[in-house]
Amino acid sequence: MRSVAEAAYLAGFVDGEGSIGVYKHGRSFRLRMQVANTSYPVLEHLQKIWGGRISHNGTKERNPRWKPSYILDWNTNQILSLLKEIQPYLVNKAEHCITALEFQDTVLPKHPGCLGLPKKVISKRLSLREKFKELNCRGVPQ
Repeated sequence: MRSVAEAAYLAGFVDGEGSIGVYKHGRSFRLRMQVANTSYPVLEHLQKIWGGRISHNGTKERNPRWKPSYILDWNTNQILSLLKEIQPYLVNKAEHCITALEFQDTVLPKHPGCLGLPKKVISKRLSLREKFKELNCRGVPQ
């Protein structure tokens, strides 16, 4: 367990620079959480405390005037415990966190994907994915 200060710091970072969502991966759905920033040392600091993987975002290729950008992301197994630790400190992404934890409740031990899942579970996952689309939409919600 990390300190309260570390959990609050990550929560603030996720609120401001992060995303939480469910993404379709072939025939299954995956929970994903990531933070992006142009400061590699900040992401390295977070990685030392919280784990995860840092990758280059490819921003220089899109516009040579932009600073390089990096992404720190976590795999599905890491996200669950991480979200539970930072949940009390989230503000902007509080509902995203609740929805992610609700999605994770639909993951059955022997069925990480969608194959062989009951239709009720698949329907719930689709519903949660749509909720994430609404939560993550850009601009003014319709």
